[in-house]
Amino acid sequence: MDYPKGKSLVGCKWLFKRKEGIEGVQSGRFKSRLVARGFTQKERVDFVEIFSFMVKRCSIRVLLDMVAHFDIELEQMDVKTTFLPGKLDETIYMKQPTGFVKKGYEQKVYLLNRSLYGLKQSPRMWYRCFEDYVIKIGFSGSAYDYCVYWKCHKNEKPIYLLLYVDDMLLASQSITKIARVKRLLNLEFEMKDLGHAKKILGIEITRNRKEKVLYLSQVDYLKRVLERFNLKGAKSVTTPLAQHFKLSKEQEPKSDEDIAYMQKVPYASVVGSIMYSMVCCRPDLSYSISEVSRFMANLGKRYWEAAKWVLRYIFGTIDVGLKYANRGEVPITEGYVDSDFAGSIDTRKSTTGYAFKVFGNLVSWRANL
Repeated sequence: MDYPKGKSLVGCKWLFKRKEGIEGVQSGRFKSRLVARGFTQKERVDFVEIFSFMVKRCSIRVLLDMVAHFDIELEQMDVKTTFLPGKLDETIYMKQPTGFVKKGYEQKVYLLNRSLYGLKQSPRMWYRCFEDYVIKIGFSGSAYDYCVYWKCHKNEKPIYLLLYVDDMLLASQSITKIARVKRLLNLEFEMKDLGHAKKILGIEITRNRKEKVLYLSQVDYLKRVLERFNLKGAKSVTTPLAQHFKLSKEQEPKSDEDIAYMQKVPYASVVGSIMYSMVCCRPDLSYSISEVSRFMANLGKRYWEAAKWVLRYIFGTIDVGLKYANRGEVPITEGYVDSDFAGSIDTRKSTTGYAFKVFGNLVSWRANL
């Protein structure tokens, strides 16, 4: 259509990427995607609300714990074109994409009827679209995690569905019921059936049905982290953080030389990369990450030595993860909490840690000041 003068106009660009596959399920592939330049959108003109829910990692672990404890089926699906089904509430005009400008209509623009990758409100529109449909086909949503759904009628086995943007897990004692839900989802969205769940959010799922155990690890992810920071062949250590690391503000850089040196160090990237693994399936890294992440504003060499120590520990324990199994008659939920006494050198605040188990398996943890 003709571009209405005075209206905001969003640009767009093509992105080309090679996506990694899942071993034994799908091979890597090249992918092109048209993305809107959402950073040019104006608040309260091109969008109002943009917040979108995603399933909590704790909810994923609880579901996997239930899968191991009750020995139920676990399947995985992926949405091919995630954000495209969402219908827009706002009027958004976009430039014609490179390579697809129609001859004779160079001054024309697109009026978007549905959401597109890159738009600020696209995740919210997708979540709203998906939730409306799963509730329509009989699912109910959780009041504690808005991306957890279940379907259970009288005298029927329940089925659970977890959604994280475009990745979803389906769990039920009945494989027939899972297949029925897959067909319903395929009728509405363009889906990809990945079969038995093997990897989600970088977490590798290894299952032994005979022994009724399920393992979570991040070997591939941690290998890439070590390669990225040139520590793949480092000397390993046996503790997440040694006792001689007494980190405090007194160790901040004093000279211009130290400040210039630390500006070249990828400290924030290292801490963020390790933190993601800790959040997913490495509770043993909780305390060490809590310590090294307190000094992001003014970095000193001692802090960098501590961060490299954590990486060396990861190198020696790269295959460590969580084990979920049927542990027999145990309390459904149990929790542990403890704290040191005024452990912080600078503020004399205490570091508190907690851990919660469901059916005897760890599902939630934290350590912070």
